[in-house]
Amino acid sequence: YQEFFIALNEQTIRSFDKPNYDISPAIQHIINLGNNNNMRPIDLTRKLCFLLAITGFLRPSDIERIDDNQSTITNNRLRLIIAVPKEKRRCQHIEKVITIKPHSNKLLCPVQTYTDYKIRFCQGVCRRSYPIPNGPRKYVYRLVRAVHNHDIPIGAERISNHIKHIIDLIPRPQGIARPKARALGSTAAVEAGASLEDVMVHGSWMSSSVFDTFYRLSRETATDFTSLAL
Repeated sequence: YQEFFIALNEQTIRSFDKPNYDISPAIQHIINLGNNNNMRPIDLTRKLCFLLAITGFLRPSDIERIDDNQSTITNNRLRLIIAVPKEKRRCQHIEKVITIKPHSNKLLCPVQTYTDYKIRFCQGVCRRSYPIPNGPRKYVYRLVRAVHNHDIPIGAERISNHIKHIIDLIPRPQGIARPKARALGSTAAVEAGASLEDVMVHGSWMSSSVFDTFYRLSRETATDFTSLAL
């Protein structure tokens, strides 16, 4: 079985020639939505999911498993605990910790959006459990709720649809798959000058090759190598 896929990979070429994505239409859409307090519930939910995904490098399944009972805001920084994410360390389940900093524009600020969403829709407790294979059940106080019933949490598939609604505003060539918010955010960070080490820590990637192969959408760097070389 493994030999078959090894042979198959040896006969194919992985291209790193990927399109450049202009996320400005998605950003402008979020700004045009206006104040969080006056926004339709569906729009605020989509905005929250998108901003957490792109700034926290989070999967829809990560957002689903945010344990909001452990979430804190200190010095205007949002600290999230992801219960039983996809990642493991030494074959052991983990709790992933993500810190998201504020944005200077309140309309684009993930911390402000999180705060306003909680005030509007998270007055009731929404506690659910996740089974851990060969271990105890993990109870999570869920953050993201159904639009029409705020006492019911939504799963990764619905969260993914909320994120896709905004990502679909980003132009892409015909036939090209929709990029992941996790990839858009991490690629933009590297292009803006973030160190690869910081990106790997923030995204919980175990190696640079995983990020480089599966998530990095552009080979452009923030460094002007022409000026350095000549």
